[in-house]
Amino acid sequence: MRTITQYLLLCCAALASGCSQQPAPTPAETLEARLRNCVEHGLVLFGHQDDLFYGKHWNRWDSGCEQSDIRAVAGDYPAILGVEIGGIELGDSLSLDRVPFRLIREGIAEHHRRGGIVTVSWHAANPATEGNSWDVENAAGTAARMLEGGDLHALTREWLARVGDFLASLRDDNGEPIPVIWRPWHEMAGGWFWWGAPYCSPEEYKALWRLTFEYLQNERGLTNLLWAVSPGFTDRCDTGYTDYYPGDDCVDLIGIDIYQYGTDEAFRTLTRQHLATLADMARTHGKLLALTETGYESIPNPAWWTETLLPALDDAPVAYVLLWRNAWDRENHYYAPFEGEASADDFKAFADEERIGLLGDLNALGE
Repeated sequence: MRTITQYLLLCCAALASGCSQQPAPTPAETLEARLRNCVEHGLVLFGHQDDLFYGKHWNRWDSGCEQSDIRAVAGDYPAILGVEIGGIELGDSLSLDRVPFRLIREGIAEHHRRGGIVTVSWHAANPATEGNSWDVENAAGTAARMLEGGDLHALTREWLARVGDFLASLRDDNGEPIPVIWRPWHEMAGGWFWWGAPYCSPEEYKALWRLTFEYLQNERGLTNLLWAVSPGFTDRCDTGYTDYYPGDDCVDLIGIDIYQYGTDEAFRTLTRQHLATLADMARTHGKLLALTETGYESIPNPAWWTETLLPALDDAPVAYVLLWRNAWDRENHYYAPFEGEASADDFKAFADEERIGLLGDLNALGE
């Protein structure tokens, strides 16, 4: 009898142990935990778009992801690498910024290998006109036509399949999925993209977002996507935040894209206002917060980093800030310093701030 009792107790203990085991976190959940750890430690990660693929005076289309304008100035890579996959939906071999998708995959894998974080944006073509993202002529109703029952739904699924294939192909050296911050359908509060507010109602936008989420997350079963929604700058701090918010079940991070077009003071003030509004929303919904795109084209103020951007980040728990790209083929289209650029010394001082994190700072913080 004692033997039977002991056996039953062992079985119960084993069963209880099995029931108490939590499933392993997904790659996306691991990434979210890393970002939350940074916020808890007051570290704002610095990112740069296309940093490993080209810079102001160079490009590396053949191979290699060693060069970096940020590294050349500050001695370290950015913590966040931004990449763009516009064109993947068309089956192109080059992104809309003419970077080979092969190289983009290599860059994502290399940055992940170094301990960095990747964010992916998608400037999708206009499915109604075959034009680009900025083709807004007669754009009204395009999103509705992409939904189930619409005449563009089959094409939309073809495009999402190509996007899903690319995102699923992101693997580390062990064959495990590389987590990325996934930022589709961005800047919807503005009127410069065909999915923007003048052409796409809140209901249509949320349905398009959910269609994208349901396909990639549920139908394809991708576990490496941290979903980021990011309205573009508008004059009103509330426009696009609540009306166009897709829902807590399909958003992990709330961001905003704000660029400077006026004075330094105006940019500081507007950025603080928008981030304060978003910080309240992020807290209410339990989401991360980020300045998902920003910059001042050609950086006219050589002290912009410490006098303008740094104080603009003072009051909000921002996980990261991403500066836009340094185009090698457009003379004044750059948003980050490079060797010899007028703001390079000020950027070094900015990067040396304890609360600003480059790649080494991210790795030093740990998981």
